[in-house]
Amino acid sequence: MMLSALAAQLMGTVREVEDNSAVAIVKVQSLIRVMDFVTSAIFAAKRGNDTPAENEQILARLEAQLTNFERDTRELAARGARQAEVRHEIAAGALAQLRAVSFAAEIEEMTS
Repeated sequence: MMLSALAAQLMGTVREVEDNSAVAIVKVQSLIRVMDFVTSAIFAAKRGNDTPAENEQILARLEAQLTNFERDTRELAARGARQAEVRHEIAAGALAQLRAVSFAAEIEEMTS
């Protein structure tokens, strides 16, 4: 679900790219980086044993990667560069999406 949302964001951003649009290029780079994190987590889950403990570790690793990316981009954005602000928005959005999906999964698990 998260990867699908990121892919939709990427397609929309690609449509924005113009010859001199550095902000759109930064968006594409950031979305690809986030998609790489998510894809790696999916592959790790597929290779694993699908146990709750292992899945929690995979999600924790993904959250740590996204948290680090968000922190790094926040520090760059504090310097005032528009490209850094855009990169931070994408990182923070991806982290929020992961947390929302994780929370929804926990609720579903508790009510099942």
